[in-house]
Amino acid sequence: MAELNQAQLLALVNTRKIAPGNARVRQLTERIVTDLFKAIDELDVTPDEFWAAAGWLTRLGASGQTGLITAGLGFDRLLDIRADEA
Repeated sequence: MAELNQAQLLALVNTRKIAPGNARVRQLTERIVTDLFKAIDELDVTPDEFWAAAGWLTRLGASGQTGLITAGLGFDRLLDIRADEA
């Protein structure tokens, strides 16, 4: 397989469909992946930093504590605010 640049890799990841799926899930996933690619590039994330974060998320999920991070980062409250404004 030929080497890809960042834009080509992102396009490949965001357009690969291994099964029929929900269009909304695809839209959300594409946005999250695109934003993560951008953050890794702009913040010059190192492999060690990335894998430490991946390990932390893995431990968090395995311990059933995912809800703590969503609340801790304000995601739950943001959804509440948006619902209140609607």
